[in-house]
Formats: sequence, structure tokens, C-alpha cells
Amino acid sequence: MSGFSLSRLRAVLTPSSISDYTPLPQSTRSSSPNPPPPTLPFVVLGMSVLLAWNVLLCLFPHFIALIVLSSPSLALSLPSSLSLLATATNFVSLAWLTFRSSAAGSGPSKDREPNSAIRFGLWTLVALHGALAVGILVVGKEVGEGGAKVVLVGLAAWTVGVMWAGSYLQAGVMELAALFGPKEIGAVQLGQGLVAILVSTVQVISSVVASSAPKDRGPPSSTTTSPAEETFWSTLLFVSIGTIFLFFTIYTHASLARLSQQILLSSPSSPALNASSPTSKQPTTSMEILRRNGIINITIASVFLITLSVFPALTVRVPAKGLEGWWKASGIWVPFGFFIYNGGDFLGRTLPSFLPLLPSQPALLSLALLRIGFIPFFLLTSSVSSTVPDAIFLLGLGILGLSNGFVATNALILSSSPALNPKIEPEEREVASVVAIFILVGGLVGGSAASFGLLALKGL
Repeated sequence: MSGFSLSRLRAVLTPSSISDYTPLPQSTRSSSPNPPPPTLPFVVLGMSVLLAWNVLLCLFPHFIALIVLSSPSLALSLPSSLSLLATATNFVSLAWLTFRSSAAGSGPSKDREPNSAIRFGLWTLVALHGALAVGILVVGKEVGEGGAKVVLVGLAAWTVGVMWAGSYLQAGVMELAALFGPKEIGAVQLGQGLVAILVSTVQVISSVVASSAPKDRGPPSSTTTSPAEETFWSTLLFVSIGTIFLFFTIYTHASLARLSQQILLSSPSSPALNASSPTSKQPTTSMEILRRNGIINITIASVFLITLSVFPALTVRVPAKGLEGWWKASGIWVPFGFFIYNGGDFLGRTLPSFLPLLPSQPALLSLALLRIGFIPFFLLTSSVSSTVPDAIFLLGLGILGLSNGFVATNALILSSSPALNPKIEPEEREVASVVAIFILVGGLVGGSAASFGLLALKGL
């Protein structure tokens, strides 16, 4: 059994067969006889795409603990407010990028856009994550009511900045992956799931270490500490690791950018080769792709709308019942819940690499709509009078992540793969990929907004 798994995993991390790529001219092949395998770098790029979002989620416990004593009402609404702000910023940015991608069509600068967007997004994210690390150190572990408002304004500005830069990175990576093929699109999704599970693992370990550290035993007047004491160093560690990883991604992207430009210039559909062709097709508009990919787009939007309506706004409010188990300790329960969800999501994103893709678009849509059942389930478990066992809650959280990763990855691969989706032409791959990401973020915005309604419904 282990040999089978290793062989399948090796197949995931090896480049697509030569038939999946447009042949390079002989001169190019001779000057670069051993081009680097493209799949693994796309895993790294996929990790960087969702890094800022995962760091933002991991900031919630620390900043809630930081302001809960001085501004409990602001602390209560922090996850939903920042999630909505993040997704709305991402949505507006991607709306602009989608329009620009459609307008550019097969213009002469098309071969440079994805890599330029990736570089811009990565360097901006490096600067913003570095600034966040400095800000966490400067603010410290306790703030007053006035300081809490300043912290929230700064955190909101940071959120807008990383989501804006992340939109450029996200669009560029998906355009680049669509250029290579379905396996590379799947690699991006795999990377997005991998960064989430890695961040959650570090968060859980850090929380366990912080909760087990010896506490000061001074006089009664000195025993009162800020709730942010336990989350300060783990949060700073996340941000610092994220910044280092972004530098690594910049290095990884450099060789991939050169290879992608070779493929673009050698492709029969390359703008440089077809600029003078009198029979070349007019650029396809985003609205046309939106219409033709209607079922897939509805599937993508509904998956993330349902997920964001309950996670994390409702799930972080589910208390542990009883104290048996180290994961129920104060400061560990919420990070452990993130770990369970992200573990399921990672597994769901991995399954399409080991199992045949689900090519039926109506079947994918049906699976996406069945997930509506998660809304009443988490409304029930988040109730103060709920008697749902912790194991059932965690199982539901894992299935939420599993279904999110599996259905979304299938749909995103189909959305911009002409070999699997006859509604898309090869020259429309890049535009289709950006439209799909735009729809994905639209689902995130809808889910974040819906979380406010669900919180109001429960009176939380």
C-alpha cells in the first residue's frame, strides 16, 4: 500500500508529459536541454497565493485577545469584519484585473503580464508582512481602549494592502498555470491547501508550548496578565516565517518565468506569432467566458459562499465541552479547529491528483449545493445550549474542509482546461482562469456577508 502511494505521489510532483506542452523550437531546445520541472514550483506559488489569507486567519486569536478587555464588542466582530474587508478588497481588485485581462486579449504584452503580476504581488507582500511583524512588536501584549481602535485601523489597512497585492499574485499564478496545463492548475490548488495545514500545525504546536509554559507566581497584584500573553510569540513566529517563505517563492519563480516565456513565444497561439495573421480571432470577453462556463462558475461561487458563511465566524465560537484531551485547553481549542478544517481541505485538494477528475459539471454543482447542510449544523453547534459532542463538531469541520477542497479543485481545473472542458478554446485559457478566480472571490465576499446574517440570527 505504501509503495502505491509513493508512486502516485511521485507522479503528482513530476512534470506533465511532453504531449501536454506546445513543442519548443529546435533552437530553444538545444540551448536549454533540461528545463526545470514546472509542477513543484507551482506548488510553491500556490502556497504563496493563500499565505496572506492564512496569516490573517491566524491573527484573529491574538488580536481578539489583545483588545477583548478594552473593547469586547470590537473583539466579537473582528473575524467577520476583517474577513468581509479582505474578501471585498480581493473581489474589487480581481474585478479590475479580470476586465484588464479581457481587454488585453491577445495583445502584444500578454506574454509578460502573468510574471510581472507575480513579481509585483510577491515583493509587495514581503514589505507588508515585514511591516506587520514590526507592528506586532511595537504594540506589545496589551492596549487600552484608544489603542485598540488604532490597532484595528492599522490591521484593516494591512488587510486591504495584502489582499490587493494578493489579487495580482493570484491572477498571475492562475494565468501561468493555465498556460502549462491541468496538472499545474492542480499543483496550485495543492499548494494552497498545503500552506494552510502547515500554518495550522505551527499554530497548534506554538499554542501547546505557550499553554504549558510555567506561569509567574508573584503576589496577587502581579498575576493578572493580558489574554494576548499566550498568543504573542506564536503570532510573531507565523508572520516571520511567512516573510521568509515569500523570499523563497521569489527565488523559485525566477526560473519558472524564463521557462514560461519560452513556451509563450513558441506557441502557435502566441501573440507574437499571430499579430500579423489576418485570420486571427477577436479576443474573447470575460462576459462570454462567464456565460459559457456558467455551471462551473456557479459551483465555484457556491462552494466558497457556504464555507465562508460558517468558517471561521461560527466555528470559532463553538466552545469545548469538557476538559478531557489536551486540544481542549484554553488557547489550543480554536487553533486545533483550524488544523482540522485545513487538514480536510488539504486532503480534498490532493484527491484529484490521485483519483480521476469528476468531469460532469452538473454533478459538481450538485455536490456544491449539498453543502448547504453545513449551515444548520454549525448554527446548532455554535449555540450555547448545544449538546453536540466535540468529536461530532470536529468531524463536521473536517468534512467541511474536505468537500471545500475537493469540489473547488475539480471545478477550477475544469474551468480553464480546454482538454477537459470543450467550452473553452486553448487561446482562452488565461482569461478563463482569471474569470474563475474572480468568481471564487465573489463567493468569498458573499460568504463573509452571510456570516453577519448568521451571527445576527443566533444573537452572537
